[in-house]
Amino acid sequence: MNEGADSRAVLLLTVGTGDRNRLEETLLTPLAKSIEAGPHGRVILVPSPATAAYAETIRQRLPDRAIEIRPIPQDGDEYDPDRCFAWMDGVLAEVIGQGHPPESIVVDFTRGTKSMSAAAMLAGVSRGVGWLRYVDGVRQQDPRGMVQAGTERMRQVQPALATVRAQLQRALSLIANGQFAAAANLFPGWRADALAAFPEAARPAAAAAAWFAAFWGDWDRFFYASAARRLAELKDLAIPTEWSSFLPSQKNQALLELLAQGLPTDFPEKARHSRCLAVDLLANAERRLRWGQPEDALQRAYRVLESAGQARLFTHGLDSEAVDPTHPGVKEWLEYKKRKGNSVASRLQGKLTLGREHVASLLKRLKDPMGEALSNPKERLGMDVTTWRNLSILNHGFASNTEAHHEELRRLLQGLRDLLRKDPDLEEWTIEAARFPFAP
Repeated sequence: MNEGADSRAVLLLTVGTGDRNRLEETLLTPLAKSIEAGPHGRVILVPSPATAAYAETIRQRLPDRAIEIRPIPQDGDEYDPDRCFAWMDGVLAEVIGQGHPPESIVVDFTRGTKSMSAAAMLAGVSRGVGWLRYVDGVRQQDPRGMVQAGTERMRQVQPALATVRAQLQRALSLIANGQFAAAANLFPGWRADALAAFPEAARPAAAAAAWFAAFWGDWDRFFYASAARRLAELKDLAIPTEWSSFLPSQKNQALLELLAQGLPTDFPEKARHSRCLAVDLLANAERRLRWGQPEDALQRAYRVLESAGQARLFTHGLDSEAVDPTHPGVKEWLEYKKRKGNSVASRLQGKLTLGREHVASLLKRLKDPMGEALSNPKERLGMDVTTWRNLSILNHGFASNTEAHHEELRRLLQGLRDLLRKDPDLEEWTIEAARFPFAP
């Protein structure tokens, strides 16, 4: 950092006792040297109650410097690591809150008790300060091993690696809990230019964090094509062991490639695609429930039911968006509905557009193996998912109707899983392939 005159620069120093028989050479002079060495901005001395008077002596000796004294409040707390940390961290939080960027702060933890020094260092790292400083030199040949006067030399280190490690742990937790965009904000890229600002030792993990946040985030948002394109980049990344649990399995990748192709043109492949979509929607709904988004889980649950019906209709060579009324099975179904007084009137350019319930009714008439289950989902699932979904605040309701129904939603999703397995054409491997490895 620039150690010249900077009104935003801050130097925080712990104040110890030194050798009381040689106070000048072992404490006061070295402290003054540390302060004069910069940065030349605001200076904060953190003594214990026992050394507050020494801090005051330094302030009087350097009247041209903006020196504040923030003593640890309680006598004896200088030997308590937790209390020391709380005090140091609070001082740094206040300084940063007053407009001093963390990178403009130097923490000198040379003096004071071991608890004070450790607390100052840990607080500095956790707050992302620019530099940590320690004054070293030739040690005296006595039990205390203090630095000989006149031999002091300042050692400074950027705590960037420790800071990045803390960010990486945060990113790991965020990704594991579905906060992909938040993790991406911490590590926005995995190419060389995006990694240049990080310490070299942390770059592989930073690249992994950025890639996993982008990849799983795309898939979780149904951006299948974008997620699939990212797979080619994976071979160029050195994934650290602690990030290996986020690697997509071969089955994950195979399902993603199918989803990324979009809806095919021929009916058998349309049916397969819709089944894959249904299992992915179900896995997504399970993640929504796991990550505390029950209203979103309910919306996806309904779409699973709808996709399951569309897949079966595609199997019969029919599209719910444009059903040919002259198809023999459809024609017989229309006559049946008419006899029952439930005619189907929704037509567009001579084709029928069928909603979920009509699709289920038609499948039942066609003697489809899933027709009965889809026609009466309440019996299969134990609840009327259509009404529940329609009353959601995300549809036509005016309040959340899932807050107290976590267990019911869990059973609903399990019921949908069982229902999907009734499709004789379902590829069983896709059920697990849709689940993210870190969110089973």
